[in-house]
Amino acid sequence: MELWVVGRVGRVGRVNDLESLSWEFCGVFDTIDAAISACVTECHFVGPAILNECIPEESTETWPGGFYPSEIEETKEMHNEDS
Repeated sequence: MELWVVGRVGRVGRVNDLESLSWEFCGVFDTIDAAISACVTECHFVGPAILNECIPEESTETWPGGFYPSEIEETKEMHNEDS
């Protein structure tokens, strides 16, 4: 089952002298439309998640399939075509 996680990018901080972004969990939705609707600022993002599956460790720098709706409106259509 594919779900859609919504988060919001937060503050920039420092961890061991490296700049780091934090993010806040905002919700999880069963449709991409509902997830995008929950994104009310440019700081909100959406990422797919498969129930009971981990993202491969080698992919943790970027979220495979993740996007900012404020930047990429056509992503919705791309995901709908795959379904």
